[in-house]
Amino acid sequence: MKYLKLLALLIATPFFLKAGPGYTIDATVKGGKEGTKIYLRYGDVALGQRKAIDSTVLHNNRFRFAGQQLSPRFYEISFHEKEAKAGYFYEDKAVYLFVENAAISLKAEYDSLSIILDGWGSTKPGAVTVKGSRSNDAFLQYQNKSRALKEQFSDTFMDYIHAINAKDSMEERYLKAIPITRKMDQIAEKSLAEDIAFIRHREPDAVNALIALQVIRGSHINAAQIDSLIQYFETSKDKSSASVSQFLTVAPSYRNTAIGSAVVDMSLKDSAGVTHPLKDYIGKGKYVLLEFWASWCGPCRADIPHLKASYELYHPHGFEIISVSLDNIREKWLGALSQEKMPWMQLSDLQGFESPLAKLYHINGIPHCLLFDPQGKLVTENMRGSWMDDRLIQMYGNFY
Repeated sequence: MKYLKLLALLIATPFFLKAGPGYTIDATVKGGKEGTKIYLRYGDVALGQRKAIDSTVLHNNRFRFAGQQLSPRFYEISFHEKEAKAGYFYEDKAVYLFVENAAISLKAEYDSLSIILDGWGSTKPGAVTVKGSRSNDAFLQYQNKSRALKEQFSDTFMDYIHAINAKDSMEERYLKAIPITRKMDQIAEKSLAEDIAFIRHREPDAVNALIALQVIRGSHINAAQIDSLIQYFETSKDKSSASVSQFLTVAPSYRNTAIGSAVVDMSLKDSAGVTHPLKDYIGKGKYVLLEFWASWCGPCRADIPHLKASYELYHPHGFEIISVSLDNIREKWLGALSQEKMPWMQLSDLQGFESPLAKLYHINGIPHCLLFDPQGKLVTENMRGSWMDDRLIQMYGNFY
């Protein structure tokens, strides 16, 4: 009798039903070293959080992975040739693809693969061929559609680098490069518009969520655009998808610090240990540049002469700067302050990139700056080099 009851329970409970078919990834990678260790990881999480789900080795230019997915998910397949002290190998070559429960084939040329640190967007066109994953087909469609503008932006950025390294004086170089930065902004805004249009013309699925995660991290998106994307993904039928869930979790934090958002009040100390709430200075009728740097940051310190020259010209007209150091060591910070002699407010909580302010504004690299308008709303994150000159001229007139 007990046996019959147990049998009935097993039949009635879906948990005990046999799982459906999963995925297989059969890959051919020409040019790789025999015996190379290969790792399968989720590619939709931060670099330092990617843990190996499975591993194998390259044998006769081939390898295979198999498993199951509840819904399509973005994966990283990395090739580890050399031993390293660290647990994660940012210089390993990698392939990125969407995996779903299907028979998937992958072909690639090892020498054409990008490294992990460069990210999924850096893979050369045609370097990897994936068949059998409809989700990956959609992702490839997005990459092909967006490639031209992204390459145009990259080429224009190189034009800017050449322009600011000309033999003219510092200010002449930056002023002459203003048309280039305007062109870059136009390309970036067009690229953003096309990305959002691509997302909204498809279902709010895992592929679109991964694209949207990239979009909201851009410097041109505003709070209203993020609000629109959040509303869109709230209609998703697949909120259990890792990418959709991640987007809905993190998007509000980007929305609260996007273009057009009000400054978030936090307090930091100056070099004398006096605490200063940011709202005591931002939103008080003047444009304020919140400028992030550190004593160890070469590019930050190389840009200080330009900041000082611009401040000298525009501070009399109401322009303010507050520097926030992402140093960890007080002595290093104070030493740099003594050397640089910046004539504006200097603040730090000496927590480096763990600073709550840096985390709040998603600052993962420096130099970085945030320009707030007289009402305390974020105007732009592009306020370096020629972008600064152009913006100051627009706000106050040309005093260069």
